[in-house]
Amino acid sequence: MSEEKWKVTSFLFAILLIISLIFILRAEKLASTGYVVAGLGKNESKYEIVYLYPEACGEPCSPDKYKEWIEGTNISLRSFKGDWLRGPVALLLHNGKVSIIELMSKRQMLGSICSATDDKKICKLYEESINKTDVVGLDLYIMSFCPFGMQMVEVLEPVYELLKNDIKFNLHFVIYPSEWYSNNPGGFCIDGYCSMHGVFELKEDIRQKCIFSQYPERWWDYALCMISKYRKNPWHNDTLSPWQDCAKQAGISVDDVLECMQNEGIRLIAEDYELNKKYGVTGSPTLFINGEMYAGERTPEALKEEICKYFKTKPEECEEKLSSESSAAQGRC
Repeated sequence: MSEEKWKVTSFLFAILLIISLIFILRAEKLASTGYVVAGLGKNESKYEIVYLYPEACGEPCSPDKYKEWIEGTNISLRSFKGDWLRGPVALLLHNGKVSIIELMSKRQMLGSICSATDDKKICKLYEESINKTDVVGLDLYIMSFCPFGMQMVEVLEPVYELLKNDIKFNLHFVIYPSEWYSNNPGGFCIDGYCSMHGVFELKEDIRQKCIFSQYPERWWDYALCMISKYRKNPWHNDTLSPWQDCAKQAGISVDDVLECMQNEGIRLIAEDYELNKKYGVTGSPTLFINGEMYAGERTPEALKEEICKYFKTKPEECEEKLSSESSAAQGRC
């Protein structure tokens, strides 16, 4: 992590700590009066979420969806804009305490509130919030050369092989806008679409989108081949990429891929960029299961167990045990 990023991170944590201490002191002092924080007004709910978000974040950070998630509960929500924030933060005020809660999905929000309060009603809503279907959808967002994204591909592959007849898997890439790289757009961007690690990664993102669109089953072999080669001898220039070797090894036509990259590549990556904005995806890896962001352990068994919760009727493959060991760290690019 660079010194500049470290300073920013330290500053944000310091701000959060100060805010938390203020809310703890105010909540303990005013709990008996029905007021949560001086100046916020009277609160009749048992629990309150104080939601802070940067206005520049736009629709993905809107508090409206969170209000819908807690509708009909004994939880209220008050929102405040803070342009000094880099992302949204939600603080739960409960019994004179303050807890930071998850915002990635309704289920995870209810789960973190359940864990913090042990409220039976909320915990029941958490258990009932799983969106169960006959076929479970998986949407994976990665950067092709992000080490954490590569690890997630390796962890997810045996789960996919086990459950592929009962899941719908979609591959996406994490794409950033060109204004984030205004100092050096040529080093990170093509036609206004950018990738964190540079143009060589963006070209590989486009290449893999083309491969997945034409050869979805063979993409796994291609991706695993590229991961293996990159770890052994990393490259940072697309002209040095051994992608054609991996394509041939996976039974993929090089000509098909080149034609797709030329004619469809930008369109495919533009679609992913719009999905990034729609679902608030900013890091690699990000995995959604039936629209719910996964935040559990990155092991084949943990992923399989979580995915199987979303089936209306669990396939018998859910009983098979997979590895609970993984070198995958919990970090993200």
